[in-house]
Amino acid sequence: MRYGFFIGGEIPQIECSQNSIFATAPDGRGWTLSPYGEDYNDVFEWARHYDRGVVYTPVAFLTSIDENVQRQCYNTFPAKDEASMPCFLFTLVPSYSSNKAGFYEANLGREGCLWNSEFGEIADVVCPDGGQPTDVFARFLGAYKAAFLIGYHNPAATDRAALAQYVRGGGTLFCSCDQVTDGVVPEELAGVSFGKDAVLAGEKLLDEDGVQVESFSEAYSVFSAKPASARPLLRDEKGSVVAWAADCGRGRVVTVAVRRMMPDAFKGLREDGYRTQQWFEDPRYYETVVSGRRKFPIVHHLLSRVQKDVMPVEVHGDIQWGINKTAKGWMLWLINNNGITKFALEPEDIDLSKTSTVTVDLKALRGMRATDISAPTVAGAVPLSVVDGKFSVVVKPGEDRRIAIE
Repeated sequence: MRYGFFIGGEIPQIECSQNSIFATAPDGRGWTLSPYGEDYNDVFEWARHYDRGVVYTPVAFLTSIDENVQRQCYNTFPAKDEASMPCFLFTLVPSYSSNKAGFYEANLGREGCLWNSEFGEIADVVCPDGGQPTDVFARFLGAYKAAFLIGYHNPAATDRAALAQYVRGGGTLFCSCDQVTDGVVPEELAGVSFGKDAVLAGEKLLDEDGVQVESFSEAYSVFSAKPASARPLLRDEKGSVVAWAADCGRGRVVTVAVRRMMPDAFKGLREDGYRTQQWFEDPRYYETVVSGRRKFPIVHHLLSRVQKDVMPVEVHGDIQWGINKTAKGWMLWLINNNGITKFALEPEDIDLSKTSTVTVDLKALRGMRATDISAPTVAGAVPLSVVDGKFSVVVKPGEDRRIAIE
């Protein structure tokens, strides 16, 4: 509930609310608030004194309006690419579980609701083929510092003019070689064209300084390229260029020379696989992702460097987090989802060994003060010690912390 409030929720809709918000009164005749209901009142009281602001999400995940993503990933509607968007989302939020449909594990007391992640609340999902006027969409997209073209996009329906305006106006667009070949991103914008020949990537992903940033644990085909204005950004240890970068206007385009940024194993997915739920049912695909056995090194590295580039703070620790823009400055929120075991009709068990110590580097916000405003009243506000632009906060299992940075 608090997470929904932090990211802008206005009207909570609670399933079976009479059995969650309320509890039987001590006399056995009436009703009283449950601990969950009391938690709502704490949030309402906090909101009377503080500004939660608007969640700051400077990254756009660009997906086709026709490429639907069902939250359990067993799509039954036409979608040419059922894999790419879930792979981005599981990298962003590692909701790994043996239960591939609900993510909860009842026998272990894991509710499967929220997860800690190295990534903050950084992205919105935006459709570049919704039919909106180009000038309107370009102006809207311009608010994002970086954008990822994810999965299949129909070049005839995608607002390519708006994408070009976005880049020339200062945005960074991430795409893959197939999207350039298909014409979704023009070659003159990407600064590179691609052939049909490909080589297998090595075992190491290296950045522009030659430092290893990720490892390849399975086959990735890297397509041959003919650069015009683009320059190498990422390579493997064999010298193959895995990603190209081209300056264009005030922005740039980063093109990954791997189809959809995905492993070769996904080439076996059919474009009409939704008819047989191939992605969901075939154990070679979705099951390897939801279990956490398969990771996506290119996606992980690009999201990591973008988060470092565009977020005003760095957060280090085992935590779920985001930062909101407020009238006076910023509000950083932290939630520790680890260490809670909860079985139906039983009190939760809290493992204090899962307490997280979180260190925050104020980066672009250095010089501002940090105050813990987690308590529901102003009297409970606690100034935090900021040393060399950094401070630390302890968050117990199941707790959240709200930090005003002003």
